[in-house]
Amino acid sequence: MTTRGAGGATDRCTGTFGLLERVAGEVPDRLALVEPFVRGLTFAEWLHDSVALAARLSEAGITSGMRVGLLFDRRHWIDLCVAYFAVQRLGAVTVTVSAGAPASVRDFITQDAGISAWIAADPSPVGNGPGGDPYQVLPVEPPRCGDRVPPPATTRPEQTADILYTSGTTGLPKAVVTPHALFTEVYARPPSAHGGIGPPILHAFPIGTAAALMMLYAPFQGIDGPGLTHPITRAVAALPEFNTNDVCKAVADCQVTLLFLTPAMLAHLTTLTSSQREMLASLEVIHCGSAPLNPAHVKRIRRMLPSVRVVNAYGTTEAWPAMVEMPSAGADPDVVGRPARGTRIRIRSLETGLVVGPGVHGRVEMSCPRFRGRRSYLHDSVPSKTFLPDGWTATGDIGHLDEEGNLHLSDRVSDVLNVGGEKLSARPVEIALLSHPMVEVAAVLGLPHPRLGEYVAAVVVLRPGRTSLDDIRVHLLERLPPKQIPRRVFAVGSMPVTENGKILKNDLKNSIARGEGTLSELR
Repeated sequence: MTTRGAGGATDRCTGTFGLLERVAGEVPDRLALVEPFVRGLTFAEWLHDSVALAARLSEAGITSGMRVGLLFDRRHWIDLCVAYFAVQRLGAVTVTVSAGAPASVRDFITQDAGISAWIAADPSPVGNGPGGDPYQVLPVEPPRCGDRVPPPATTRPEQTADILYTSGTTGLPKAVVTPHALFTEVYARPPSAHGGIGPPILHAFPIGTAAALMMLYAPFQGIDGPGLTHPITRAVAALPEFNTNDVCKAVADCQVTLLFLTPAMLAHLTTLTSSQREMLASLEVIHCGSAPLNPAHVKRIRRMLPSVRVVNAYGTTEAWPAMVEMPSAGADPDVVGRPARGTRIRIRSLETGLVVGPGVHGRVEMSCPRFRGRRSYLHDSVPSKTFLPDGWTATGDIGHLDEEGNLHLSDRVSDVLNVGGEKLSARPVEIALLSHPMVEVAAVLGLPHPRLGEYVAAVVVLRPGRTSLDDIRVHLLERLPPKQIPRRVFAVGSMPVTENGKILKNDLKNSIARGEGTLSELR
């Protein structure tokens, strides 16, 4: 969409679209969105284009409550943001999916969410539904002269605004519902016309993830800080394609100080050339989330970019906006950090189910009681094991709190191995493997055993060179008790991962069971 101009909305809108209206009224001419090397959009232009597209969508039959799929990638970041709030203006529900998602995933989401129509920058990947009937695909087009602009829909606080699908590392993705109230509460402190303008935020999160959705709303969050009387404005830029050179060019071009990446992307920055490091001179913080950090990668970044802080963030799609942050990641790989403002953490015993104190391992639960709105699963027909009735959310992780209130994570509940009746955590073994100079990526699995139930195995991506099973075992025995040493170690060229870099361990187990040639066992 290439139209420009302010205005287009005469009625105040409730719900999420009201966020865009409010900020466009406060700072209309400030930059909101950036596609590096291509174009930018002010808040007034964003509002104008979303209102104009809403008129076209209304004409096509999109009404309040309908579920509309958005099929985009980061190359069309601005079009995605325009389409998102066009749908929100009509009171319809957004379901954002990556344009690179497999057809099977897209078909599953279409049926599971009950999507009525798709909006796509490129309609060709949408194709037909499972029954062979074509999906309704609406383009992102400039408005026509004389388009009738319908009034904004009135939404209730509890009404569904967005459906987001989890990464589905252990099964099919789950649909997570966000009500209008939660978005409007979280982003209730907008940028101020009296505040300054900060440099753009740059992100490379895959579209369709919780992290990318946070980036879409980030322009509405006024940035506070020491010495600031009024919150400042920061535009959000999306990197079209992720590669090291483009990251460096975009940081230099936009004078970025804050970069958001997945841990898998951070690994690519560990081989920067001297000229690339010079291009990152403005960078102050690299903010990582969505998966555990490799401590070795953090150490390399610190050596190459000593003035840059690597910040580790922890949360779940379901528990958002509850969040834990480690201001300087990497010192201790299992320390996640302390709860962010308004977030509460508790640990529930694996054995008794009771809440336990510092130093005791258990299931991690989070809450953010200052917000009334809360996420839920779309298809929860029975009491949820995730969204607990007292307002807390189970994260699916195991960990403990120390005396200082820091959260330590040891594993995912689904990754705990049962070896002869003893529960073993995979994460310490993975950290020990990653400390081996030949190991680039590691995943620890429980494989079936007729007597023990499971035994410990590992899959690794190796750096160039030679190593052996004995070499790796000697390295691990210096760091782990014998019961945690993998019986078998497989090498693979690359790990099967989700778009945000989480390893698909079930896929690895299936590949080993089928004896696929992509894995070679170390001897």
